[in-house]
Amino acid sequence: MTSYRIVALTEAQANLILYWNSLVDTADAPCPRRSAINPWHLGPALSEVSLLEVAEDGSARFRLAGTSVTELTGQSLKHVAVDALEGPFAGLWRLGVSDAVATLAPVHGRVEAAINGRDLAWLRLPLLDAEGRPRFVLCHDCWANSAQILHPEVVFIHGQNPSIAA
Repeated sequence: MTSYRIVALTEAQANLILYWNSLVDTADAPCPRRSAINPWHLGPALSEVSLLEVAEDGSARFRLAGTSVTELTGQSLKHVAVDALEGPFAGLWRLGVSDAVATLAPVHGRVEAAINGRDLAWLRLPLLDAEGRPRFVLCHDCWANSAQILHPEVVFIHGQNPSIAA
């Protein structure tokens, strides 16, 4: 059973990790396959989700992006290489992608004052392709303020509900 220490998540991100964990629990693999993701289960977070396809050289390209992600970046992202994003967005979307692929585990963080003084909460969830290779990363990125961030001591364990430490 794998455990993760989770810091600075929004409620939507915590729910995405719970959903991802539920798919890991039913898979015969360390992380879910891309085909196991049901967009209906992403709920209100769907507009803040993007899917990256990661090449063997580590470069990544958007396969899809929700409406909030498109609004956040100010550009259409379908089939766009992450490194081709304008302004600070390439660096922000690269955050955690290689770690998620290498560890096959959720990777997340928060960038304070990322753009125009606003904090960006980000999450990267690795996904396997049909052959079982880690080739996709489900991303969730949103503006967040302190009121939207869960308690900083949240621990998720596969197959169990999250517990919040006092």
